[in-house]
Amino acid sequence: MSFFAPLDWLNAATVLLLILLLSISWIDFRHMIIPNILNAGLALIGIFVSVLILQNSILSVMLQSAAVVVFFWAIAQLYIRFRKAYGLGGGDVKFLGAAACWVGILGLPWALLIACLSGLTFVLCGHLMGYKLRAEQRLAFGPHLSLGLFATWMMRDAIFNFPA
Repeated sequence: MSFFAPLDWLNAATVLLLILLLSISWIDFRHMIIPNILNAGLALIGIFVSVLILQNSILSVMLQSAAVVVFFWAIAQLYIRFRKAYGLGGGDVKFLGAAACWVGILGLPWALLIACLSGLTFVLCGHLMGYKLRAEQRLAFGPHLSLGLFATWMMRDAIFNFPA
C-alpha cells in the first residue's frame, strides 16, 4: 500500500488524535483547564482530516463546528444564569466544536453519550470508594469528552454505515 493511501493518512490522523486527547485529558484532570492551543490543534487537524481525507465540504465542517459552539455556549450561559455557577467550561465548549470537525454534528450525540456515561461512572466509583461528593464540586470533563470523541471516531463506520 502506498504511503499516500487514504488509510495511511487516517491511521496517522488517529494517532495524532490520540496524542491530542491524552494531552487534553491529562491537563484537564490535573489543572481543570483545556488549553486553547490543544483545542485549536484538535480543530485544525479535524478540519484537515474531514476535508482532505474524508472528502467533506469545508463549509459544512465549519458550519457544523460553529453551530455546536454556539449551541453549547448558549447552554453554558443559561446554566450560569439559573444556577449562578459554571456547569460547562469554555474549554469544554471549544472542545465540542473541535470534536464536531472530526465526527460531525451527527457523531456528536454519540460522543456526548459516551462522555456522560464515563463521567457518571467516574462519580459513582468515587462515591463507592468513599469520596464525599458535593453538588457544587467541579469535575474535569475533558477526559470524558476525550474518551467519547475517540470511541466515536473509532466506531465511525459502524455508527454511520449501519443498515436501515
